[in-house]
Amino acid sequence: MQYLVYLSSFLAVYRYGSFSKAANSLYITQPAISKHLKILENRLNQKLFTQEGRGVRPTDFAHHLALSVSDHIDKLNSIVSLEDKNNTISISLDFDILNTLTESFFDSLSHCYIFFNTEIGERVKLVEEGKLDFAISRNNYHNKNLKYIELFKEKHILVGTPKWQKKLEALNASKNTHINLQKLNWVISNEHSYFVSEFVRVGFKKDFEIIPSYTMNILKGVMDLVLKGVGVSVLPDRFCKEHIASGALVELYKPEKNPDYGVYLIFNPDKLGSANHLKAKNMLVDILSESQ
Repeated sequence: MQYLVYLSSFLAVYRYGSFSKAANSLYITQPAISKHLKILENRLNQKLFTQEGRGVRPTDFAHHLALSVSDHIDKLNSIVSLEDKNNTISISLDFDILNTLTESFFDSLSHCYIFFNTEIGERVKLVEEGKLDFAISRNNYHNKNLKYIELFKEKHILVGTPKWQKKLEALNASKNTHINLQKLNWVISNEHSYFVSEFVRVGFKKDFEIIPSYTMNILKGVMDLVLKGVGVSVLPDRFCKEHIASGALVELYKPEKNPDYGVYLIFNPDKLGSANHLKAKNMLVDILSESQ
């Protein structure tokens, strides 16, 4: 059954001519697509695609493979989709939220698909359209067609390793702190750049541009680089508490008020079609609310 997944990834790349577009169409990450194709290529001992500009070009063998399997894979996917439609749970969330979910959550559900790297605004749109059952987001978009349940609040803080604190002290950070902060190496993810801007606006009561030295796809990647001392960033305090307690990270600047944000479970109440969906909603609320 696993090869059905690999072949589905192959067909998506074949049809879209792009790893990123294929990943978006299947709601999985681009590295997952790459992994699936690598496994197929090793199993078949054949190269499937070559790089061409920003996309990929299928090899002759890939044309033959697509012709051989496309009808069968499409029919199988159709059958699986029909059988699973009422019981399958689809959730879009971040890796840090996934780590909070317990084994019992997954054991209790018949089928559960987890989607990563979907932009926050896109998550909300997919939920409204019924293409996603649930989204977990740090933004409340106030969409009147959707239901929002606040799971918990998190405060965002500016952190880095001790070497960055020394760097700030050397810059005489007590004067023109915001200017000195701009001189540091910043690590930002595309999804959370808004929260960095808000920290600046709320913390300094002014707007100034932070230009990232490193941009990651996900918040976990930002955290990993910050812990390695590559740069500084604004992160949820719950990510940092243990690392601050151990001395691995320090809070570099403490404004009078730190921005805080609600983390929400978002769903369309008109599209929760089964007892499995209601069970998933209640479990998500209970587990994530109690985890904080």
